Amino acid sequence: MKKTILLNLINLKIEGDVIDYSLEDFSIIQNENNSAIDEIAITTEASKFINQYDSGILFFNLNNIWTKSKREEIIDDITDYIKKDGYIYIWDLNKSFGEIVDVELKVLCPDDNFKKVSVKNNNIFACLNIEEIEKILEKNCKIEETKVWEDMFFIKAQKI
Repeated sequence: MKKTILLNLINLKIEGDVIDYSLEDFSIIQNENNSAIDEIAITTEASKFINQYDSGILFFNLNNIWTKSKREEIIDDITDYIKKDGYIYIWDLNKSFGEIVDVELKVLCPDDNFKKVSVKNNNIFACLNIEEIEKILEKNCKIEETKVWEDMFFIKAQKI
């Protein structure tokens, strides 16, 4: 049975240039300055984007990545693109080994619109938890805020 989770982001304020690496092109920030990490990764001049962005967003996509090393690589890459003292925001689901995830998110976005997105992970060998992500972030960031509710977690960290 599909679980439905309401996520209220109406008061979310992210300013400046944002690199948004979100699930299925689902962007919570509507801004013409936003760029997708995919576009940067395929650019031959990707290094010109290092330390370019004020903030980075990972929105419900780490739980679909099988290995801790690949998640660490993605977080490290995004952190490289963020300026010193910039922020990284991560929303995702805690997922245990052997668990199947089938969640519908109803997101109240900062622009006052509702968006729906499905988060599915049928890989029983993949697992993810907030502690793992915190350890990865602590190499390059200071964690300022964490929240855990339902099966979700949120982390806000500042690049040091």
